[in-house]
Amino acid sequence: MYAIHGYEPGDIVPALEVGFAHVEPASRDEARSYWGETLTAGIPAAWYYTLINARARPRRVLAVVDPLIEDGVVRGVRGFLIDITVSVRDEITSVANTAVARSAAKRAVIEQAKGVLLVTQGLGAEEAFARLNQYSQRVNRKVALLAQDILDATADPQILRTLTRSICAATATNQ
Repeated sequence: MYAIHGYEPGDIVPALEVGFAHVEPASRDEARSYWGETLTAGIPAAWYYTLINARARPRRVLAVVDPLIEDGVVRGVRGFLIDITVSVRDEITSVANTAVARSAAKRAVIEQAKGVLLVTQGLGAEEAFARLNQYSQRVNRKVALLAQDILDATADPQILRTLTRSICAATATNQ
C-alpha cells in the first residue's frame, strides 16, 4: 500500500483522507461514493481508478474493499489495492499497435486498388478514391473490402474490367 502511494512504511499514518488526496481529482467523488457505501451501508466495493503517488506518478489501480462488521456496525475494512499500471500500459500498447498495423494494411490495399483504377479507368488518385468511396457506400461494403475485391480480380482480366467499369459507371451517374 505504501509503495503504490509512493511512500515507505512509517513515512505517513495511513488514513482515508490521505488516500483520497492521491485519487485523481476527476475520480474523487466516485471514490468517496464507493467508500461511503462500504463504510455506512456495509456494502463491499470494487473500482478501478487512477491515483497520483507521492512522486507525482499516475498509477492505475484496482481497489477491492470488504467491510468488517461487528454487531451490525462497520468497524473497519479489509481489501486489496492492486497496481495494474504495467498491465494496462501493455494492453493499450498492444491494442494501439494492432490498430496501426490493421490501418496500414488497409491503406496499402486501398492504395493498390486506386492504382488499378488509375491504370484501367484513367482516373486521378483523388478521383479513384472518390469512386471507391462512393461505390462502397452504394453497395454497403467497406472501402478496404471493395479494394481487396479489385486486387483479387486482377487475376482475371474480364472480372477486373467488369468490376472497375461497374464502380466507375455507378458512381459517375450519381455525381
